[in-house]
Amino acid sequence: MSEEKVLTKEIASQYIKNNSSVNLAEFQSIEREAAKRLGSYRTSELDLSGLQELTDAAAKALSGFVGYLLKLDGVTQLSEVASEHLASFEGSHLSLCGLNSLSDQSGDRFSNFKGNCLKLNGLKDLSVAVAKSLAKLKWSDGDPRYSSGMRYLELNGLTNLSDSVARSLAGFKGCGLSLNGLVELSDSGAECLSRCKTDFLELDGLSSLSTSAADSLSRFVGLKKSQNGFVLSLGGLRELTDAAANSLSKYEGQILDLSGLERISDTAAKSLSQFKGYTLDLSSLEELSDVAAKSLSSLKVASPGRKIRNLTEGILRLNGLAKLSDGAAESLCNLERTLGLGGLTELSDAAAESLSKHEGGLDLSGLTKLSDAAAESLGKYKGRLELWDMIELSDAAAESLGKRKRIIDIVYRKYDGMTELSVAQAETLAKHQGILFLNGLTELSDAAAESLGKYKGERLDLNGLTELSDAAAESLGKLQGEREATRADLEASLLLGEQRKQFEHREQIQKRNAELGENAKVPAAVMIKTTLWLNGLTKLSDAAAKSLSKYKGSLWLNGLTELSNRAVGHLSRHQGGWLLLDGLTELSDAAAESLSKHEGKLGLEGLTELSDAAAESLSRHEEGRISFASEELQSKVDSFKKD
Repeated sequence: MSEEKVLTKEIASQYIKNNSSVNLAEFQSIEREAAKRLGSYRTSELDLSGLQELTDAAAKALSGFVGYLLKLDGVTQLSEVASEHLASFEGSHLSLCGLNSLSDQSGDRFSNFKGNCLKLNGLKDLSVAVAKSLAKLKWSDGDPRYSSGMRYLELNGLTNLSDSVARSLAGFKGCGLSLNGLVELSDSGAECLSRCKTDFLELDGLSSLSTSAADSLSRFVGLKKSQNGFVLSLGGLRELTDAAANSLSKYEGQILDLSGLERISDTAAKSLSQFKGYTLDLSSLEELSDVAAKSLSSLKVASPGRKIRNLTEGILRLNGLAKLSDGAAESLCNLERTLGLGGLTELSDAAAESLSKHEGGLDLSGLTKLSDAAAESLGKYKGRLELWDMIELSDAAAESLGKRKRIIDIVYRKYDGMTELSVAQAETLAKHQGILFLNGLTELSDAAAESLGKYKGERLDLNGLTELSDAAAESLGKLQGEREATRADLEASLLLGEQRKQFEHREQIQKRNAELGENAKVPAAVMIKTTLWLNGLTKLSDAAAKSLSKYKGSLWLNGLTELSNRAVGHLSRHQGGWLLLDGLTELSDAAAESLSKHEGKLGLEGLTELSDAAAESLSRHEEGRISFASEELQSKVDSFKKD
């Protein structure tokens, strides 16, 4: 029998210094001092799934962890005191999926859980007393650092639910209740769960649903506190009777997830077309008749006359379809919401012509090629267009798509196709004003780079490149670092954060659009900062660094593991928002001195150590503008800052 591995304070300190040097999940027990150090360590996740038991003292120490996720999935039982400590967990998600039982006393302690999400997916059954205690979890204002107060409860290990437990859970008032392990649900159980005052009810383990259960669940209304409204998830259903479809069509929530259905009848499609929420997910449908397509095309949102112009306001997901008839495409172009057809592997010219008339977002991310005629049609499309898997695209097709004034996402994939970008294609794509993803490119000629240097959109991704010539870097360094927003940006909802808040009401946008020409600029105060992503680069010459430093947008270079002092000196003169160098694990004193003069935000999350001289230099960087993953390094730098 192998000896138990103990997580000591020394090992915990080593982990804090260098996360990659220690696998915390390998340890079966933990010392109190180690738990104290990890509980106060600021990182996104602590995986302590190997721990088989947890002392009361260790539970108290770890409850102070304020990251996103604390995993204690190896712990099979908890004392009442340990439960009370963990209930005061200060982070976001607490995972205790190894617990196979929970005493009534421990359940009572968790009724005061302070985190966002409590995962108890190892429980196979639940007493009425524990169910009543857990049902006391509810929305609260919480700690704004973690958007706390949501109180999401996962009980995905339960395979059946007695009516008495279902009645107890009906009082749950948290953000979401996940019961994805249930394989069957009685009509009375469904009626009880429909009374839950939660915004998310997940029942993805059910493969079938009676008409009576469907009728009950259609009355689930939640608390309506979530920004996305309330959600009913039945993603495990493989079949749906016409009567059940008719019942579910009356559901008044925002999202109805039926993503497991592989086929529906024309009658069921007609019923579901009456759904008034924002998102209807039918992602597993393998075929869609022309009659069903015509019915679904009449889906309306609850607010009559409101146009859907972005990917979050209204969606019909049909991503399981591999092909679409011309007749179905002709009907679906009338849909007043985003249309998800990401599973299509082919698209006829006639279908492309029809879909180009659709006015919401259009996801065609599964297409690997487009004919010139289809590209010409889609080039006229007025919404957001996603073409994520392009392998083959002729110069003529690229030119057609390049004429679009609205957002388009294109990714060239490496396998079985294009790995280089022709000059003609680069020239036409550079005219595009939206986000441009070219992450499949593994090579970029100097001539193509020169053409792309004329790109004036918001974001250019070239993360597939591992090398960049000095000439190509010089061209990319000339990319526009920021630009004023246009009407097209507003319609595509590209503005984020504070910029978007100025235009968050559609009435204001529409009024402003009426005053603007198609390419007129909005007030200079509304600017879009551009970004250049080159995270695949593993090395960068001094000359290339000098050229890229002239780019005025945010620069992502997270693949670099080493840089000369001269190259760092050049990059320190970059003045366009973020400079991300998270791949660097060490920094010389000279390099740190150079970066201390950088005027933008600086990412150095890969660093594992810093000399005193380097830390002192970085302490002179503008307050709060450097991102470290290591709390120890952050503290070391802070210690040199003068009052």
